[in-house]
Amino acid sequence: DALLGEPGYLLEPSPPSSSSSSSSSLGPTRCGGGGGAGGGLGRLSRRRLRSILEYLRSEGIAECEEVKVKVTASASASAAAVAPPQSSGASDVRTGNASRIRSRRRRRRRGRRKARAWYVDHDRLLDVLRLRIHLAKVRTSASIRELRSSSSADLVCPNYSSRTCDGRYSEEGDASSFLRYDGGPGTFPCGECAERHELCGDTTAEAPDRSTCALRREDDAAKIAEAEDALRRLDDRLSPREGTRGGLYDLIAAARKFRKDLGGKLPLDLPSEILARE
Repeated sequence: DALLGEPGYLLEPSPPSSSSSSSSSLGPTRCGGGGGAGGGLGRLSRRRLRSILEYLRSEGIAECEEVKVKVTASASASAAAVAPPQSSGASDVRTGNASRIRSRRRRRRRGRRKARAWYVDHDRLLDVLRLRIHLAKVRTSASIRELRSSSSADLVCPNYSSRTCDGRYSEEGDASSFLRYDGGPGTFPCGECAERHELCGDTTAEAPDRSTCALRREDDAAKIAEAEDALRRLDDRLSPREGTRGGLYDLIAAARKFRKDLGGKLPLDLPSEILARE
């Protein structure tokens, strides 16, 4: 909410230098802009908030600009109010030095300080969303095509997964390896397993059930179905649901129409421009 306010910005004080001890004068990280932006941030720590903003910038969603901001007298007064009291036994010289130090700090806080203002370029955000959606659909569709083109209908023995045997045969090249063995109507036992039983002297009555080594068809149908389901879920999440929410497709279409009506570019108020008007 804070990032998408119009106009809006998120103000983050720059880290103070080692010679300055007035980092607390600006208080917690605040949000500025119209419409009370930033009400949903709560009491996020600066470190946590900065990591979130850096991630958004790496994803092409948020941008930052260095600005100079005024530090009001109220901030100086609040900082002076929380200053540690002097002990009752302090000397006059020590008390006078402390008063002068606090006075210099108050004068310094009433000036201007550098800060990083975070904001969202709505024009770029629109393009980033469109590109992300397009790439997600292209990659999923390409994965489905690749699975379909390279799908091989191999015949695999149930014991192959446990490495008891090497019973994996292709329908074309290795057909002669398993067609000679017939374990019953409609079944083709693994050639290696059947041969092992025969070499061990197993008779038909004493031999283990041939269904335990019957070859099973294995292809990429499950992977293809999973990829197609992922593509359907993506469309479902981005499409509107009647009576519950709007769809991202509709929002992007409305934003593109609005941008076209404005001459091909969405309005952007930089934080420096907003601060100059305040």
